[in-house]
Amino acid sequence: MIPRDRVINAILGKEVDRTPAASVTQTATVEQMESVKSYWPEAHLNPEKMANLSMAFHKETGLESARVPFDLTVLAESFGCTVDMGKVNIQPSIRKDGHISADEIERLDVPEELLQGGRIPTVLKAVEILKDTVGDKLPILAGYEGPITLAGHLLGMEKFMMWFKKKPENIGPLLNVTAKACREYGNALYEAGADVVVPCDPTASPEALSPKDFKKHLKPALSDLAENLEGTKVLHICGNITRILNDLKEIPFDALSIEEKVDLSVAKKILGEDLRIVGNISPVNTLLLGTPKEVKEECIKALKCGVDLLAPGCGVAPETPTRNLMAMADAAR
Repeated sequence: MIPRDRVINAILGKEVDRTPAASVTQTATVEQMESVKSYWPEAHLNPEKMANLSMAFHKETGLESARVPFDLTVLAESFGCTVDMGKVNIQPSIRKDGHISADEIERLDVPEELLQGGRIPTVLKAVEILKDTVGDKLPILAGYEGPITLAGHLLGMEKFMMWFKKKPENIGPLLNVTAKACREYGNALYEAGADVVVPCDPTASPEALSPKDFKKHLKPALSDLAENLEGTKVLHICGNITRILNDLKEIPFDALSIEEKVDLSVAKKILGEDLRIVGNISPVNTLLLGTPKEVKEECIKALKCGVDLLAPGCGVAPETPTRNLMAMADAAR
């Protein structure tokens, strides 16, 4: 099978010739930037450089995907948040003073020209380039911040967390807006040529908000998003999400990306056939700091546990050595 079919089939629970190895989260490294002369932060702003750097992931490592962009601030920027674009080895982030104002929150709605705002046109163009250049071979994945993380970016994490205790009646209306924005952007990514969209929602983790809050406030927003995305979709949530797996399996995503903090065998038992599992190789302890031998050992353990798509458990750290990513691809083969 070609990588595109292998990865998409694995996500959808269809037949594959072997378990694929790819990444649904951030893929770029400094070594890849050097190999193709596409560096951050310029590669966040230039669609040709973004696409070129995305393709380096497969070219340099043998891993089976092309994924853009390289951060989780694109949607927030389109709402008006101010972004620090980072450095060659530091991802963009929302500035401390970059959240939107309290007055804007009170009358918040999806911007009428959301898809023309900020860097969204850059990402859409990069997806189009990928579709034209490698779309017949590699699966094109497009990630962005999910509705809960987007809400935290807009409001500011401290204030967002406080709302759960002091203004819970405000949570639903805010997440209705962010879920709407996430589905509008996600469907535009499909139209541009993405095979899979990946909402990444670290703020939805039970390490940030309680399982009770997840069930009451967050699950409806993620369900609304999943039900209205018009293509193959993978949800990524950071941390140990074991306590919310029963709720997650009721949300109609095709697959769930998990960190190494989640026991893969436990997750397989809970999720059954409802969600395929992507992961869960440690991006720091193993891929960044380990040896190729240690990478292969962890990958083989995950493969024996029945992971559906072998992948980093979260975004690849920019300083990750290429040899360790190659070892992940070798383990799958």
